Amino acid sequence: MAYFRVLFLLSFPLVFFACGSNLPTVLVIGDSISLGYTPYLKEELKGNAVVKHIGENARNSTYGYKNIGRWIKNDSINIILFNWGLWDLVYRLPAEGNYGEKNKSRGIQQTDSVTYKNNLEKIIASLQSTNAELYFVTTTYVPNSELGMFMEDVEKYNSIAKRVMDENGIEIIDIYDISKEIHLKYGKGDNNVHYTKKGYKELGIYISKLLKNKI
Repeated sequence: MAYFRVLFLLSFPLVFFACGSNLPTVLVIGDSISLGYTPYLKEELKGNAVVKHIGENARNSTYGYKNIGRWIKNDSINIILFNWGLWDLVYRLPAEGNYGEKNKSRGIQQTDSVTYKNNLEKIIASLQSTNAELYFVTTTYVPNSELGMFMEDVEKYNSIAKRVMDENGIEIIDIYDISKEIHLKYGKGDNNVHYTKKGYKELGIYISKLLKNKI
């Protein structure tokens, strides 16, 4: 019995050390693109940070500012990566419920540019209450044949977001250009904004390289 007590006491500090962590926590908030690259971001930053995702699609910026409180209230967060854009610039046909069919020729844009700007400012006000370091990740490439989005709207909405971030002293992680390059190699087609696993891995690696110097 004494032997087992000694063994327990000797092993306890090791267990405690293994369970504890002084690594900073990175919280990712974003759409399905962020859900795709977060596992690879987590892998690349292993040993440098603990990476978490909110665990759901953050959709458009209106949904974002209405839900931001519950995403940040229960966590001790050191760094927040956040993005809104793709869901905001999509055009949909009117429908009962939240989301109609995508249609950029006859649909209505989900979030106009003024509302998008105002929503981002509301979201930032909530995020700043955490005292975490904030990084805005730009919206990714939209291929030309996507049914509900115009390619040129991405740059327009990214420009709006960049101005808002600059006004609030928030650093920008600009992945638009690299996302275009990656999509051309590892995208899911000319009518789809999503990526293959290889594409998401490339995005995760790219973002992790930028973050490693800031952690």
